[in-house]
Amino acid sequence: MRIRAQRDDLADVLARANRAVAARSARPVLQGLLCEVSGSRLRVTGTDEEITIQTEMEVEVLEEGQALVPGRLLSEAVRKMPAGVVTLGATSTEVEIQGNGPRFSLRPLNVEEFPEQPDSLDEGVEIDGDVFAEAINQVTVAASIDSARPILTGVLFADAPEGLRLVATDSYRLAKREIPGIHLGGSGLVPARGLRELPRSIGSSIVRVHMRDREAVFSSDRGRMRLRLIDGNFPKYESILPDHYPNQLVVDRDGLLDALGRVSYTHMTL
Repeated sequence: MRIRAQRDDLADVLARANRAVAARSARPVLQGLLCEVSGSRLRVTGTDEEITIQTEMEVEVLEEGQALVPGRLLSEAVRKMPAGVVTLGATSTEVEIQGNGPRFSLRPLNVEEFPEQPDSLDEGVEIDGDVFAEAINQVTVAASIDSARPILTGVLFADAPEGLRLVATDSYRLAKREIPGIHLGGSGLVPARGLRELPRSIGSSIVRVHMRDREAVFSSDRGRMRLRLIDGNFPKYESILPDHYPNQLVVDRDGLLDALGRVSYTHMTL
């Protein structure tokens, strides 16, 4: 495998796929990025087996092939190269990054041990990317980060009469957002940790969503993300939501946020 590409473009593709790479793992292969070169494209895959991110770009292909390279080291090496064209090559024993003087040499991982990746899917229901990113940011804040209660670390994707409904709760707070007119034809509990990475890794003007039996697949012109669904039943939140609110208060958003910020700061310093 051997390619040439602009440093900034290559660094971006590697960094976005690297968001799925496990920081620590008992399996070293999960700390690697799978780089596959075919035709005129480079495809980069990172995964921790719960989150999988694939990114692609057009490159100058000198030799087709594939290699599994330590993700953090590869991303940092490319980022630290001088601006301009970078050459990335790999054999069974060495990965070489060079361009405009500097040269890095890394030891590849065993590509045969990398988790098998299913065929790519570009199908799914199209959603406005900005609307989807806003909805994700609004509901994931209520998801739990306590791995001892995995059900609460997810966001429920469910079809509702009005459209797609997203719900998250950590048992103390609950967030619900609906995207009108969007119907996925299925439901599932999607890891909030992966959804938080979606806007930064594959976010675009249009995002396609496909709910499968065991995973949710998101794709755009910037790549693909696969999130393994969480097993279990989401809390029956409907019973705790009132049908109507007899009292309503309309306030200036920025003023309210400023006031809450001052109060929370006082609380933290006590």
